[in-house]
Amino acid sequence: MKLIIIAIALLQSLSCFSQHDYDSLRKYSYYILENYENRDSDTIVSTARITGTGYFIRQADKLYFFTARHVLTGTDESCNRMIPPDASGIMNIALVNDAGIMQPEFLSLNVKAIRDTTACNYLQVSPDIIAYEINDPGNYPVYSIENFLPSYLPAERGKIITFGYRDSLDAEDGSPISRESIPMVTKSYRFYNNYQFYRGQENGVDSINYLVGIKDALFSIRELQGHSGSPAFIKDNKRNRFVFLGTLAGMNYNTNNLSFVKPLYIKRTLIKTQARSYKKLQILSFLNTVLFCQV
Repeated sequence: MKLIIIAIALLQSLSCFSQHDYDSLRKYSYYILENYENRDSDTIVSTARITGTGYFIRQADKLYFFTARHVLTGTDESCNRMIPPDASGIMNIALVNDAGIMQPEFLSLNVKAIRDTTACNYLQVSPDIIAYEINDPGNYPVYSIENFLPSYLPAERGKIITFGYRDSLDAEDGSPISRESIPMVTKSYRFYNNYQFYRGQENGVDSINYLVGIKDALFSIRELQGHSGSPAFIKDNKRNRFVFLGTLAGMNYNTNNLSFVKPLYIKRTLIKTQARSYKKLQILSFLNTVLFCQV
């Protein structure tokens, strides 16, 4: 009888561990949105919103927010702008995610300068990823993914999972519905690395993104709107753990293939962002020195 009880207890504990292993990944995803107005002269014709998902990486005493570049720039792969040029450019990260972090509730990003200076490129030419350094990082007790880096492709690959925030509005008054992150799990898929692409007269090899062909996908591109920028994890079946796969960049309308920016390019983007920050500090230090000498 004791053996039976012990066996049941072990099974329950393994089940709980597995569930925690799965669900604990959702706390790394954060919802980002912007409300803007479409105007005809001084008349507001309509209001709209752009949404996405992102995640944080801490490095030393710095904090960076990552998401898909097209979420912040408001452009698609064909360089069509979805947001009017006179929009404020203020996007808000909801820091109340499924893990319940609530202080402060929102973190605002001013992305207007990014929109005004970013050139639009095809995903095969430039990674659809961007890093935004957060000021006063000590004020934001967020969950961050640096412990999953550096990443590797497991030899025995299990399911891929990413949690994203699909945008949804109340049908009656058009207000945002309280939401939770929605898991997108792929158990059966074809995985492509350095795959060939063809688009009109253009062709080449994409080394920036992983391409995942979902077998018998039960979701559509519409259901994934808002998931762009979410962190993706792949199960290492041999070690029984998840590792960072990259950032969900988008989904092909025709094939339902998902593309994920590889971790290498997330690291490169982080290094470039750190370098720009250091250069800015050097300039400010130089200006302070000059001003001090002039006094």
